[in-house]
Amino acid sequence: MRRRSNKSMVLILALIIFIVGWGMKAEALEPTLKWKKEFKYKVKDVDLATDTGDVILSLENGGQIILFDKDGNKRFHWGPRIDRVAGGVGISKDGRHFVFYSGYTEIYADKKGVPGWSDDRIHFFSRQTKKEVWNYKTPQSVPLISSDGSAIVNFHWSGGGFEMFNFEGKKVFEYRKNIWDLAISPDGNYLVATGDFAGRPLILLKKDGTILWEKGRHRRIASISEGASYISTYPYLLGLSYTADPQNTH
Repeated sequence: MRRRSNKSMVLILALIIFIVGWGMKAEALEPTLKWKKEFKYKVKDVDLATDTGDVILSLENGGQIILFDKDGNKRFHWGPRIDRVAGGVGISKDGRHFVFYSGYTEIYADKKGVPGWSDDRIHFFSRQTKKEVWNYKTPQSVPLISSDGSAIVNFHWSGGGFEMFNFEGKKVFEYRKNIWDLAISPDGNYLVATGDFAGRPLILLKKDGTILWEKGRHRRIASISEGASYISTYPYLLGLSYTADPQNTH
């Protein structure tokens, strides 16, 4: 009978320990239902404050924005407003600030019957005061907020790039090429986007708008870490990861 090498035995033992350990971990992390809510209208978007467990969501019809704490208690309710629709939402990890999109369209007609105007905006709110800090008029878009709440991005999903704002609502820079997907680093210092042009390159930018590099051919961004030390994507056929150093690809 052929004997297994010591290396093989160590590998088998390691696999057994891993499987047993994974089973114990999976049992410990078995999800439990904390609370459940039902709504009359369709939930358009939802986001989670990872440090506090707060949940913010938007209801498409009636333009409602609702914030719940980790126990399911309602802490903020914007709307309902029959003249608005609500879209994307985002919340900082500590739950202190949140941002959302609302669209308000009324068609007016002058004496010649020419259509009038629309008023679509992103709104930045303080959880503490429950008041709007600032808003920005924009075409149809998706707002993003960094985990620390220091940076807000207005992503034009219908085309037209994006704008970057600081906490006070000052526009830091704007990027006017069409993009397919976008993510912001947890510290708000980097943005990564996939271009909706010329093979959809992956683009890494600093918070001041400086482009650090463009490379590859991608569709979706999986994640970007703090400091852009690690960027993972879903290209057309396989997954790749990058760092802020364009020479370092995994």
